[in-house]
Amino acid sequence: DPVSKYIPAFEQTTLADGNKPVHAITIRDCLRHTNGLESDQRNTGTLSETVEALAKSKLAFEPGSKWKYGPGLSVAGRVVEVVSGKPFDQFLAERIFMPLEMKETTFRPTAQQQQRLAKLYQTTDDKTAIEPGTHWLFELSPDTTPNPSGGLFSTAADIAQFYQMVLNSGELNGKRVLSADAVAQMTSVQTGDVESGLDPETGWGLGFSIVREPKGPTQMISAGTFGHGGAFNTQSWADPTKEMIFIYMVAHQKYPAEAPNIRAAFQTTAVEAVRD
Repeated sequence: DPVSKYIPAFEQTTLADGNKPVHAITIRDCLRHTNGLESDQRNTGTLSETVEALAKSKLAFEPGSKWKYGPGLSVAGRVVEVVSGKPFDQFLAERIFMPLEMKETTFRPTAQQQQRLAKLYQTTDDKTAIEPGTHWLFELSPDTTPNPSGGLFSTAADIAQFYQMVLNSGELNGKRVLSADAVAQMTSVQTGDVESGLDPETGWGLGFSIVREPKGPTQMISAGTFGHGGAFNTQSWADPTKEMIFIYMVAHQKYPAEAPNIRAAFQTTAVEAVRD
């Protein structure tokens, strides 16, 4: 469906030159980052207000013609609110977190949970040491609003529950969360021949990065492995062939060159540790 079916403001969205796009932004464009929207992915007010502002922004390219990681998931999350009639965080809690017993996954950590949050750190300017980092995702307050593009706090155990559900084609412990067809589309490349993904060896499904050809950082995992990297270099991937889930939890920034090396070392260590 076109996004404008649920958020009418997108009927007026234009390209940078002022012309209307030939192809309207679809929900699929939002989930696979082929929508042309650009922002820092931060909420400005509520999710509804954020998405209304995005609808008034200029598109960087014709929807469907290119891939660029951006705020499309925020738009998809707002569609969830419109269709369900529920706030995005409530919908996630009821339909995903509670059935999967993801008891520590939330946009708003409690005071007790905040004491257990990993500390964000970064390199000093001279690259000789580390120091505390700052980022808006760590600026928690009563005014924090659910942001589908970033801001969920979780644990490795909770994330493993989610990935096991996806590996099981949408079901875990007798509870179905997603249809098998939805999972098949999410975990297969949906961007065709469009160059997509943050690494040359990956493509993009719906919400997931997909390994097309294992090499470099992905050399130890199988084609079809799906997952995602977080803002602060967290990594979570599931390999359907090896039946393995990889979860790497860390909170650091300003280490861009290290991420592929760390990911490769972590996955290599995990794969080599498994014995038939």
